Amino acid sequence: MIESSRPRVAIVGSGIAGLSAALGLQDACDVIVFEKRSRVGGHILPVAVEDPRGASAAVDTGFVVFVPETYPRFVSLLDWLEVPHASAKTPFRITDDVRALSFPAAELLPLCGRAIPKACRRDLLRVYQALQRIRAEGLGWLDNVSVQAWAEAQGFQPESVELGVVPWVASFWGLRPQTVLSVSAPVALREIARNAGHGTMHRVVPDTQRYLDVLRQRVTAQVRHVEVESIALDAAPAVLTREGAERFDHVVVSTDAMDARRLLANVPGVSDGLAPIRYEDTVAVVHHDASLLPASKAKWCTFHHRRRRQGNATHAFTTWVFDLLHEWTDDPTRIDTPTLLTTGSPELLESGCIDSEQILEVFEHRHLVSTPQVVDTLPTLPGLCKGHPVTLAASYLGLGALHEDALIAGTTGADRVRAALNLPPMRWPF
Repeated sequence: MIESSRPRVAIVGSGIAGLSAALGLQDACDVIVFEKRSRVGGHILPVAVEDPRGASAAVDTGFVVFVPETYPRFVSLLDWLEVPHASAKTPFRITDDVRALSFPAAELLPLCGRAIPKACRRDLLRVYQALQRIRAEGLGWLDNVSVQAWAEAQGFQPESVELGVVPWVASFWGLRPQTVLSVSAPVALREIARNAGHGTMHRVVPDTQRYLDVLRQRVTAQVRHVEVESIALDAAPAVLTREGAERFDHVVVSTDAMDARRLLANVPGVSDGLAPIRYEDTVAVVHHDASLLPASKAKWCTFHHRRRRQGNATHAFTTWVFDLLHEWTDDPTRIDTPTLLTTGSPELLESGCIDSEQILEVFEHRHLVSTPQVVDTLPTLPGLCKGHPVTLAASYLGLGALHEDALIAGTTGADRVRAALNLPPMRWPF
């Protein structure tokens, strides 16, 4: 057997960061991608379902929609893969059972002075002005404080925050409302500016399964479905699994920060440097239980944020109606058995909010909580592994930890590895 003279690179994690890093290295290196799960893709999580006509379809539980203007690298990737995307109809309804309110998100302002305090009108106009300024100037003018501290400094009414700010963040990230209040205000407001702006949300066509399949075809690197237990740095880095230790010239760690801390526990400074990065456990449930939607089908729309009291507890969750998102129908009153995705905290399942008999799939996630401390930590992260044959390449390296951030982290990570191994720069096709 002839041994290759090419550098050997291990990539731990097969989300978009790991797969894009593989794309940037496989032409010049012998790359092995390690993935502990039985599937690749990370938060690209398509689930096979049947549409109302009985035809096979796929719906996603992790990467549902995106705004092209704020995902330029991802759009370029789709173009290179020749995977289409199209505008999605994404009207948004907020239902607060505690306040006995249910309204389209765009119609909150008229409720001021009627269903909520009149002072909320001033608050909401200030929020809208802040969003416009973010779109025009970026985030440099905003102090890096929590949403709660920012709202208190503005003198906002509780209703303004609970109905006009929190749902827009909680809906896309699956975080508890109280967790949203701890998020950095610039990060949260940027998320709202993107999703509530003039840009149209898009979805991959026909679905993210197509995206994942074509992407996987372009990645020629070997994928091993085995969990990496640790990474040792002696004479050369070694990846340790249940199958033993294997030497490489360089290792790319494309996991979340919690797993990266565990894998790199023996690398000085890495564990402490990643310590401020924290996550919240969330769940994504594909199901048919329409009780989470408004009683009137005429009020059903693409996605809903709902706060509901059950016993002594109050639960908040977001439900996407795939029948409308995937345009299986444009008339909600004609939907007999909806195909739904509900996201929220693990209590969503523990509380019995969803009829267990109607659940199709359940996925557990960790979502980054971008607190002010996390934002302050970001500039230090790329240098944590300096001087070691290890590169961090994951979504938490970007502000907000979105799909676009993960893609950029993967391509940037590949560029750094190539430089460390004295390889020619990558000419990225996207």
